[in-house]
Amino acid sequence: MTDSGATAADQAAGTPASAAAESATKATAAESATKATAARGDTAGGAPGRASGRVAAWRSWWSGARLGMLLLALLFAVSWWDSRSQVTALRAEMATRLKQEEDLSRQTQASAREAQERMRDRSKTMFSSAACRLCD
Repeated sequence: MTDSGATAADQAAGTPASAAAESATKATAAESATKATAARGDTAGGAPGRASGRVAAWRSWWSGARLGMLLLALLFAVSWWDSRSQVTALRAEMATRLKQEEDLSRQTQASAREAQERMRDRSKTMFSSAACRLCD
């Protein structure tokens, strides 16, 4: 009742030889298909493998909305940095101008004091010389 090409294990299990040969052929075909898809980087199920899965994940992460938000955040950061740089430059310029004005103010005050002292000296000499003329 069994085929002459059946093995002893197949005969003992009651499996016909053609069924055993057919399952062996299917297993060999599955192994070769698995090897071929692994060489391409795909998995046996047809889903992308590790390399193309990374690309797909990268593409899905860099979707339009995320890319737009990233660009917006980058523009905001550049604008903030530029504003801070301008404020720092303005502070330095204001400090320089304030120092110059302070120096000018001190010079003006010193000149005014000198003028006051000269006027006092002249007034003292004028009054003292007039008083001496009256005394003579």
